[in-house]
Amino acid sequence: MSDEEEKNEKTDISASWRGKVDKLIFEDLEKGEENLKVIVVLEELSEENVEELKKNGLKNVKILELIDGVAGTVFKEDLEKIAILPFVKEVLKDVERVPLREKREV
Repeated sequence: MSDEEEKNEKTDISASWRGKVDKLIFEDLEKGEENLKVIVVLEELSEENVEELKKNGLKNVKILELIDGVAGTVFKEDLEKIAILPFVKEVLKDVERVPLREKREV
C-alpha cells in the first residue's frame, strides 16, 4: 500500500467514527469535558460486544436491551476506540432523564 493510500484509509476511518458520534458529545469535548456519559447503540447486543466495549474504555456499564445498547462513561481518549468498533452503530450523549410532573389541577 502506498503512503497516499494509507493516508486516505486513515482519513476514511477518522471520518467514519466522527459520523457515528452525537454532535452533543463534540460540544462537551469543546467545553473541556474529560469524562463523558454516553449511550452506545450496537448492531447486536451480546456479551462479547459488551466485553469489547469495556476493554476499549467503557466504564459503569448498564445494559439497555430495548435499544440494543449500553450506557456508561468513557474518557475522551477512549471515545474514538469505541466509535470505530465495527458493531457500534452510534454513540449518543446520555442525558439525564427526569420523569414528567403530574398535571396538577388548579
